[in-house]
Amino acid sequence: MKDLKHKPETVVEIQEYLSHLYGEVNKNRDVEYLFSYLFRNVSYLSRSIPRELNCVQNFIKTFSWLFAIANKLEINLQDSYLKKYPDVCPYCIAKPCVCSKTNKKPVSYVMEWKIQEELGFKYNIAKSANPNPSMDSLVESTNDLYPANTHIWKASGPTFHFFRLLEELGEVHEAYTSFCKGTKNRAEIENELADCFAWTLSAWGIYYLGESLQDSFITYYYNSCPVCNSDPCSCEPYSDRGEMLVKIDELRLYREKVAELIKAAPDHNDLLQSILKDLEFAEKQGSTTVAVSAVKQSDSALEKLSGELNHADSSAKSIKSIIGSANAIVQSFNWFS
Repeated sequence: MKDLKHKPETVVEIQEYLSHLYGEVNKNRDVEYLFSYLFRNVSYLSRSIPRELNCVQNFIKTFSWLFAIANKLEINLQDSYLKKYPDVCPYCIAKPCVCSKTNKKPVSYVMEWKIQEELGFKYNIAKSANPNPSMDSLVESTNDLYPANTHIWKASGPTFHFFRLLEELGEVHEAYTSFCKGTKNRAEIENELADCFAWTLSAWGIYYLGESLQDSFITYYYNSCPVCNSDPCSCEPYSDRGEMLVKIDELRLYREKVAELIKAAPDHNDLLQSILKDLEFAEKQGSTTVAVSAVKQSDSALEKLSGELNHADSSAKSIKSIIGSANAIVQSFNWFS
């Protein structure tokens, strides 16, 4: 993207850019493959946000897989969003949404054909007023339309938000399989993708209030594909970078830091040798469960050792420094929880 004189600014331009970047490699990948990565990144978001971790990359990847599915099915995601959310809630036909008071229906009885006619009218107005909205403008308009999302998040945390997003993901998959069977048309997939898009836009606006989603897209894709650094992408299938499962090289780095304590704290040799054996065993096993358990036990033992140090001892400062460095390594583990 760094070579582009004009960086993608609108939702359509971002979708077109991602189609250029990944269209060829995704040509022989089915929707189920793309959907699996979409689900994976949404699940990682639902895990990372409550821990207040940096989730920018997971957000960008989630949006990107949504766009990938839309491109695969030749769906304009911006248009699908505006059709579903033409500046009013599609259920209560109001802005802001009052569904919590009306149980997802208009305040007073309205014939269904009139609701659809009103939504079509609002869609035309929205398209005319802002035919090429940016990602940032959709973030703002989504949370203006659904302020309850922010209130619920602040009062009870993000659990409800991601419960709804995961529910919508299930409906995307059902719409797609029904489309494949011929029992639903493409419009149903558009409708469900729009819901996933809206819930993800809303989550960004709440978690990263005031920060530009658009700029984050440019930053993430500035050097083209962030995995292979090629334009267009040349990644082989399943060549993604791991995130939540143990990385052996990271675990080894932690073990090597702990090993430095052998010389610095010879009085604790037996304990440290046991820790190192456990960490070596975890490396050989390659299991995230084993690695998490070994690191947790090590972390706890080192914390206790640090508390027992005689501060008058000249080596105490060096030992605490090494333990502090080991703790810093642990804090960098995405897979550690």
